[in-house]
Amino acid sequence: MKKSVAIIGAGTSGLLACKYIVEKGFNPIVFEAEESVGGLWKHTAESTKLQNAKETYQFSDFPWPSSVQEVHPNHTQVLKYLQSYAKHFGIVPYIKFNSKVISIDYVGESYEEMESWDLWGGTGKPFGSRGKWNIIVQDTKSCSEEVHQVEFVVLCIGRFSGLPNIPEFPPDQGPEVFNGKVIHSMDYSDMDKASAAELIRRKRIVIVGSLKSAVDIAGECSNANGVEYPCTMIRKTAHWFLPSDSLWGVSLGFLYFNRFSELLVHKPGETLLLKFLATILSPLRWGVSKFAESYLRWKLPLKKYGMIPKHSFLEDLSSCQIGMLPENFYDKVEEGSILLKKSQSLGFCKEGLIIDGEPQPLKTDLVILATGYKGDQKLKNMFKSHIFQKHIFGSATSIVPLYRQIIHPRIPQLAVIGYAEGYFNLCSSEIRCQWLTHFLDGNLELPCVRDMDKDVMMWEKNMKQYAGRNFRRSCIGSTNIWYNDQMCKDMGCKHKRKKGIFAEYFQPYGSVDYAASSSLHQVHSLRQTSFPKCPYLPHDSQLRPRLRCSSLRFPFSTIRASSVVALEPELGTQQNQKSEVELFACPVCYEPMIRKGPPGINLPAIYRSGFMCKRCSKSYSSKDIYLDLTVTAGSREYIEVKPTGTELFRSPLVSFLYERGWRQNFNRSGFPGPDEEFKMAQEYFKSAEGGLLVDVSCGSGLFSRKFAKSGTYSGVIALDFSENMLRQCYNFIKSDNTLLTTNLALVRADVSRLPFSSGSVAAVHAGAALHCWPSPSNAVAEITRILRSGGVFVGTTFLRYTSSTPWILRPLRQRSLQNYNYLTEEEIKDLCTSCGLTNYSSKVQQSFIMFSAQKP
Repeated sequence: MKKSVAIIGAGTSGLLACKYIVEKGFNPIVFEAEESVGGLWKHTAESTKLQNAKETYQFSDFPWPSSVQEVHPNHTQVLKYLQSYAKHFGIVPYIKFNSKVISIDYVGESYEEMESWDLWGGTGKPFGSRGKWNIIVQDTKSCSEEVHQVEFVVLCIGRFSGLPNIPEFPPDQGPEVFNGKVIHSMDYSDMDKASAAELIRRKRIVIVGSLKSAVDIAGECSNANGVEYPCTMIRKTAHWFLPSDSLWGVSLGFLYFNRFSELLVHKPGETLLLKFLATILSPLRWGVSKFAESYLRWKLPLKKYGMIPKHSFLEDLSSCQIGMLPENFYDKVEEGSILLKKSQSLGFCKEGLIIDGEPQPLKTDLVILATGYKGDQKLKNMFKSHIFQKHIFGSATSIVPLYRQIIHPRIPQLAVIGYAEGYFNLCSSEIRCQWLTHFLDGNLELPCVRDMDKDVMMWEKNMKQYAGRNFRRSCIGSTNIWYNDQMCKDMGCKHKRKKGIFAEYFQPYGSVDYAASSSLHQVHSLRQTSFPKCPYLPHDSQLRPRLRCSSLRFPFSTIRASSVVALEPELGTQQNQKSEVELFACPVCYEPMIRKGPPGINLPAIYRSGFMCKRCSKSYSSKDIYLDLTVTAGSREYIEVKPTGTELFRSPLVSFLYERGWRQNFNRSGFPGPDEEFKMAQEYFKSAEGGLLVDVSCGSGLFSRKFAKSGTYSGVIALDFSENMLRQCYNFIKSDNTLLTTNLALVRADVSRLPFSSGSVAAVHAGAALHCWPSPSNAVAEITRILRSGGVFVGTTFLRYTSSTPWILRPLRQRSLQNYNYLTEEEIKDLCTSCGLTNYSSKVQQSFIMFSAQKP
């Protein structure tokens, strides 16, 4: 006798789960709170259309009807398509409509016993334990409740409905003080066409949000009210939107949704060969991202309206936040029927909204909060048990931990379908449902709980690497084919689905490639496909990027500094002048320099100042936006070319890409990420608080800006030899108004000839830099010279190898074979000690090391 199975939700995932579970001989019951199927597609704004081309959003065994000619069907057509699917496969009789699940509770097993299980559910099988699920169901018409008991639950509740995300507002500035009306986009989408039209007609409307629902509703308001009652859209963060599904005439599928495009990104559990390919192809990966960005900047007036995102196109793609713009969206912005504003915080007042930088409140009649949903909280609320709630929710620093995006390692007899995001959600849900039914039918086994945890952590690490701060969206947009490959291998069927190597690697993948008539639905007559109990998981990489620059040619700019004169008369007190005279020193003779101009270590003051060495009478001043204090500053004919490793980072291309993908690759070698590295450095710098910090080899100022914004230091100097890196740093500073007035200065200098007086600096930071220095010993000696007594030096770099590196591999990593000075931990400690530094300490993670030393 088949076991009892309950499916919660009759949206896309619920219909698929029911269809495939029925095919395996089960008799499921589907609980649906609404009166009909469709899920999210029953609750959309009137103008909402399918963002995918319909060919990429269709069931593998049920094509779109010929009557649908549109490339992007509207929400009504999509809903009819789902309803037709349910009727065609006889799914409707299994659905209990108007049945809202209040909670589910697992009974029959103690939590202590479950915690001791090495295998999922105690046996690794879907029905292996004594426990059952009690499902409390409310009839939405009579409000009566009843309890159903089943042996397996499939949650298909989605994440973009039901529980709106309401922003937090300052005290006494919440919606309750507003005389107008405040609703969430969920409430707007629930309205019928006539009610929605009446709500927005001839009203001053503000929409808070920046993603798809916000632009859709803004478009509807613009159509209804025109320029007479313009709609204002307020966003905190700009995102990349597409006017069409092609970029410079190239389909997005050929850029991001084929197998070759996934060779450019790192993937969870990838082999060393794939890891190597993704590393060496990383410039191409970010080049494709910039290709997309350049088209959107050209096609749309993003700069004019302040809508250029601060993050890359790839980051939005990897977090599933790329959306399609409504028709003529920016035409409506140009005509004035849609107004775009930016604000980091909002508050309500009687007349309307209080916006950052606006002297007067924005008067309005209606505010629509298009601020998304709390999908993780919605999932958590399904469970009655606080322990299971904690398990499923994870934490703010982790994803919802689902193995294969389906099974929670510590919640037995339950599967989740449709939570993880992607750009082919219907296709992904169908494959997951096929995987689940193979599991329910006993055709595959799960690995042990420990190894499922490891797999979840690999996916989490990958999502954090590419999706950045939005990793909790659990998006597999940039690794969709890799994910489907794993699912196919689990089911024992062919994962490469196309004919011919060119088609396999360069044609986009879609649902038609996973059609049920193919071998995906026929598991090679296997009755038992087992996972290894301890599957191979690659060890953390000990490799670091190895840049063979001798064969590369990057263009770089040559800066010729000219002699200068003082631009302003001396200002400030004698005490201020004295401190500044003692700080900057001539890079030729190290004699303290005389400064003419306004005091202060900030961009405006440095730009307006001139410096002269008292001994050799050499003059220095700001070149563009940085102060050039190199030995060659002012040279007319002589141009110095540094070693290849240094020249690489003077290139405009590498300087541009450094924070737009280059630096993110360091995570693969154990770098914990800029935020965590900053916190670690701040701990080492405790004794230097209140003093001057110099960020040597600062690159584009990633950490210089963080140190300056922290307010911990009397001043921060971002120092680098690369002119283009300093220009990038200035561009980042300009985009953050709070940095323009901080004590942050940009200085071009050579780390082996630091232009500071001896003993004048409290702290020196060198992030991911030591291996790039032509002579680390000269550089560290210079750092020691400028540090005051008790001053702290903190650096990070790549290790040549660690104690865990096999001896046979160590000779392959000798410095003689590299363009960079990769050292061992012992060599770094010895270097610091030989330069007179004490109190050495370090933290090592894979090939990453952060070390600290102090001047006695």
